[in-house]
Amino acid sequence: MSLRALIVDDSAIYRKIVREVLKDVSAITELFTAPDGEAGLKVLQRQKLDVVFLDVEMPKMDGIQLLKEIRKSYKDVDVVMISSTSQLGIDKTINALEIGAVAFIRKPEGTSFEHSIKILQDELKPVISTLINRFSARTARKVTSHIPPKPKAPVAKTPGGPSGVRKTMRPSRAPRGGFWATAIGVSTGGPEALGKLLPKLPSNYPLPIFIVQHMPKSFTALFAKHLNDKCALEVVEARAGDIPRAGVVYIAPGEKHLIVKMENGKPTIRTNNGPPENSVKPAVDVLFRSLAELDEKRPVLTAILTGMGYDGEKGVASLKASNQCYCVSQSEDTCVVYGMPRAVDDAGLSDESLKLEDIADRLVFLANRTGVRV
Repeated sequence: MSLRALIVDDSAIYRKIVREVLKDVSAITELFTAPDGEAGLKVLQRQKLDVVFLDVEMPKMDGIQLLKEIRKSYKDVDVVMISSTSQLGIDKTINALEIGAVAFIRKPEGTSFEHSIKILQDELKPVISTLINRFSARTARKVTSHIPPKPKAPVAKTPGGPSGVRKTMRPSRAPRGGFWATAIGVSTGGPEALGKLLPKLPSNYPLPIFIVQHMPKSFTALFAKHLNDKCALEVVEARAGDIPRAGVVYIAPGEKHLIVKMENGKPTIRTNNGPPENSVKPAVDVLFRSLAELDEKRPVLTAILTGMGYDGEKGVASLKASNQCYCVSQSEDTCVVYGMPRAVDDAGLSDESLKLEDIADRLVFLANRTGVRV
């Protein structure tokens, strides 16, 4: 494993802190720095790079402008944003994630240089795992691209969806209709994926939608606003006590678990500060498990999208055990990281695997089957 990295930040102290942390990452073998976007672009033109750690707010050419250049001309270069925790920094970071940045790290605000390094080390651990995973996947694709593909057997067209749907498990016993809610789990690559999927859903989508996106608490409210501005559906950060309504998208608040409970005969949104599950909070498994435990057995239409790890696998299994779930997973070739979808695919829990661009139409088709409603 050999990653060549570039740090672009107008702050000399932050360049030094990030460099100090990255130089101890064994997978990173060469490390370059640049003080602004224009200088960073020149390094990209001279060097073959694998990843850029990119500050959001800079003079001359800011992080968003450089990211757009990278996405246009250097498609195999992954970008990790370095975000301040100011509202402007968060807003631009979310924009960057929607454009195609793989992940972000928050600028450390430690009490000393050493403390800041420790904070950044903890922030970088999952990000480095993501980068290694993506580098390995790209390398494998380059190797297999030289091998002639096996002939594919014809696949019948699925109603309400594209041809080429890949069945990944025995036929589901869960109903293909009568769903009362849609629940989506997503992580790395999620802002970009949701930014493409949700705007395709019509304003008359007949179900409430619950989404767990792994994201810090200071980011989720602005993320919901970003989505709301581009969607026909109303998108909000979920609040304790909300009664789910059809056509509303509820984003789990950062660093709190989102659950749904029956109260006074109605499904009601609640949050809690329970411990992380699968090393994340909010966790998809927590939400899905709560949906499986509702007093009234209400079928749920689920989707597992791009993300590292396996959060969501146990939750889908809980819903399946109660005959309460139909699961769509995102196909490997359209994932930023094929981790969470792979977990449900390999466990035989996915009813069908679809390209990201086909999932919205399929959800609309399944959601409009007659049956239970909120």
